[in-house]
Amino acid sequence: MANIISPDELPVLTRREVEARILKPFLEALEQELGTEKTIEILTKAVTKDALAHGAKQAELHGSNKLEDLPAICSHHSEGGSLDVECTRLSENKLLYKTLRCEYCDMYKRLGMEKWGPYLSCMRDEAFFKGINPDFAFERTQTLMTGGECCDSVIIDTKGEN
Repeated sequence: MANIISPDELPVLTRREVEARILKPFLEALEQELGTEKTIEILTKAVTKDALAHGAKQAELHGSNKLEDLPAICSHHSEGGSLDVECTRLSENKLLYKTLRCEYCDMYKRLGMEKWGPYLSCMRDEAFFKGINPDFAFERTQTLMTGGECCDSVIIDTKGEN
């Protein structure tokens, strides 16, 4: 019998590429039938639901949903050097994740999916952190995927001290 690998055992970048290759023709057909706005609305709902569940699962696997444990909880996203991220504690209740290089961005461009990349990857982040802890707020002003110099993600524990 063949060794079957669970999708959870694959690096996240590999999973996202497999998903993107499957989704590309589907998204193109959906966009043709329903238009861009409706396709983005449907995609956003599906990706948000998945990211919330993924965040909750990661918190459970790590036995924590605390701000100080986020670097460990999020480390699987950088497997194989897929992201260059600087994590800085801004205050007792705020962390800054500054992404300087992103292979997810490169992968979507390589697949001709630049249009969908922000919805399939970047947009997941806020829901992912909410899935880890519903008291987390998320702020971002730019992403590499949309032409920014970096991804400047701030995670705020709204129940934490200011």
